[in-house]
Amino acid sequence: MKLDWETHLKVVVGAAQGLAYLHHNCNPKIIHRDVQLSNILLDENFDTHLSDFGIAKCLPAAKTHASTYVLGTIGYIGPEYARTSMVTEKSDVYSFGIVLLELLTGKKAVDNDSILHQLVMSKAGDGTLMEAVDPEVSVTCMDLTHVKKTFQLALLCTKPTYFLLL
Repeated sequence: MKLDWETHLKVVVGAAQGLAYLHHNCNPKIIHRDVQLSNILLDENFDTHLSDFGIAKCLPAAKTHASTYVLGTIGYIGPEYARTSMVTEKSDVYSFGIVLLELLTGKKAVDNDSILHQLVMSKAGDGTLMEAVDPEVSVTCMDLTHVKKTFQLALLCTKPTYFLLL
């Protein structure tokens, strides 16, 4: 089913609120570790429900990270988590950013030999980012500044924390 831009925004805001709840209101905090479109369910009112907590990790309040085996779905795993095996809230934030990119572009995180994040970063680097927008988004969004802001948010979510990569 094709959704209009306003419904896309409702879905991503709901997913963000769900992740914020897991990260800040649960004790112990919960890191989902598999945030992707197929794990964001919608009810008849298009309210968002996060699903598939099979690989979720609980972190006691005093801990900021946990060392663990890297689990998740290729294309959604952040570089810090992949390199250090330390799972933090940033792991879910990175995956959420990839979900935003999927909704903006209409493309999958990984498709054949193409990696969506690399494609978007390339377009951002050469100033052609808006060329990556899904035509369906362009048709249903009345104000393309919302699309630009959502791209900015996605890029912030997927921005590496460099000190963890050193």
